[in-house]
Amino acid sequence: MQNRTKVLTLMTVLVAILVAWVTLNAGPDRRAESEAMATQVKRAVDSPVPDWLNELTGFVVWSSDRSGEHNIWHMSLPDMRIRPLTNHPNTENFARISPDGKKIVFGRAHKAKQSLRDDTNWDVWMLDIETGEEELIAKWGMSPSWSPDGASILFQRNPGKIIAVDLQSREERIHYESGKDAVMKSRHNMATPSIGEGQRMAFTYRDRGRPTNVIRDENGELSVIVSGACQALWSPSGEYLTYIDGGGKQKNQIYRYDPETRASSVLLDLPGEYSHEYFARLSRDEQYMIFAASDGGHEHDLADYEIFLWPVGADPTAAVRLTFDVNNDSWPDFRLD
Repeated sequence: MQNRTKVLTLMTVLVAILVAWVTLNAGPDRRAESEAMATQVKRAVDSPVPDWLNELTGFVVWSSDRSGEHNIWHMSLPDMRIRPLTNHPNTENFARISPDGKKIVFGRAHKAKQSLRDDTNWDVWMLDIETGEEELIAKWGMSPSWSPDGASILFQRNPGKIIAVDLQSREERIHYESGKDAVMKSRHNMATPSIGEGQRMAFTYRDRGRPTNVIRDENGELSVIVSGACQALWSPSGEYLTYIDGGGKQKNQIYRYDPETRASSVLLDLPGEYSHEYFARLSRDEQYMIFAASDGGHEHDLADYEIFLWPVGADPTAAVRLTFDVNNDSWPDFRLD
């Protein structure tokens, strides 16, 4: 703990020097980035960090508008150093890390200041984390996610379609289309598709604004698991799902759903000021969860969400805050070595 504090204190001094130099010599975008880094380091120094976090190695990606537009950012663990992965004038969101940890896919809007409530005017891009090279994967798509084997990417193309694209052939196929079965008899927009083992799928759809979580089994049969909730996500093992619903301290909390028993239970609700939870993601071994929480603000791309990391099953007070910024930090993903 003492060594980490010394390192962060030294980083604070170095970043302060960098900010001073950038203020005199660089443009406003670079200046904002440096000031954001200085704020992150200072807050990290002032916040206690448990030993279990110091023992983790890996990285976090998420969307933040701390430098002006929503770009994709990167944080290394355990030192919590941050840097931007993208620098594009259009809004970017929903970054997801490949199974091998080398690439991310994300959504890039067709314009700056694009609201997430408009979920059609987006494209799916892939970025090599080491080289920074970008590649367009699909037009008119959002909420991308990887198949468990990393061979394909699933994304929403509204109205009413979930598309799978094969990364080797780049061929697209319709994985699911609403309005053609007993559960979804009419066309509805869908969001956050997630593929589990055995090609099982979870997604959220909205009917008159009300979100509903749905799972599709190995045989292609659909069933509603929770009405009025959102962001259903398969655990890596495929044994359960997580989703977001109301009832917590700041009106939201994270739930666990067992597809065998069809039982739901509260997985996490933070006790502190930041307790409006969203955007939950599990580590590959399901030992840790990353998520964001606000102090009551709801809008996904506007509210002051902060990123937290939590050892699954531990007391909620064990969750560690990773970001410290008054802007919007949302849709995190992470990889632990």
